Amino acid sequence: MIRDIITGIKNLISWFPIIWKDRGWDQHYIFVMLRHKLINAEKEISNGLNVEADKVADKIKLCVMLLNRIIDRDYDGNADMPVAKKWGELIITCEDLAVIDIRREKAITDSDIKKSNKETRAASIHAGYMVAQDTEYLFKTMTKHIHGWWD
Repeated sequence: MIRDIITGIKNLISWFPIIWKDRGWDQHYIFVMLRHKLINAEKEISNGLNVEADKVADKIKLCVMLLNRIIDRDYDGNADMPVAKKWGELIITCEDLAVIDIRREKAITDSDIKKSNKETRAASIHAGYMVAQDTEYLFKTMTKHIHGWWD
């Protein structure tokens, strides 16, 4: 009974910052909450009696690593690096809300602008593919292993 109360208080303290920042309009905090839960589970399993604790902890660490990548949301930046290196950074100008001009620093001619725009779109599509791939890998790993993750 006392142990349950102490554990409950520790849980409240541990989860309070996560819940406080939660917003209901996107998936971001679902991933943040899942990461927090898995980090806590990995600590418990590593210190517990599970015979295969090391293997279980490694699978959980893999999921946490994938969650970190998904949460950090840097897929676009990573996919855009080679394009930015070749064509320069994006320049966005807006005369009014109806006309927004997006181009690259080094894309001067119309031909260069078309090429850089095509490569920028391809990088954006690749970033979407990468986040989908990491998300799929995360949930496939969890689906396969989650039932063996508890002491």
